[in-house]
Amino acid sequence: MPLAMAALDTGAAIDRVTGAMDRLGFRPVADERRILLRHCPFADLARAERTVVCNIHLGLLEAAFDDLGAPVGVERLDPLVQSDPLLCVAHLRTRERNPHDRHP
Repeated sequence: MPLAMAALDTGAAIDRVTGAMDRLGFRPVADERRILLRHCPFADLARAERTVVCNIHLGLLEAAFDDLGAPVGVERLDPLVQSDPLLCVAHLRTRERNPHDRHP
């Protein structure tokens, strides 16, 4: 995902991140508080190795918001909260802007 030239607002950042997650097969649905990941392309592996797979997905989400310089980030990921159909929930939080960030 390319770095943003200018900081995005919350809605635009969530749209960009959910678009990327959708292209990866997660079928996300989002609002300003959370992202529902309604499908895991690695579901069988996630059930067996939850910690590894879910932490990778959490890292992808965090990195995507960081790369965008978004005013929102991931507070936590609740993995496999529902098994059929599979559902994971990423809870979002508002972030303070750091004056030393590379984003305006």
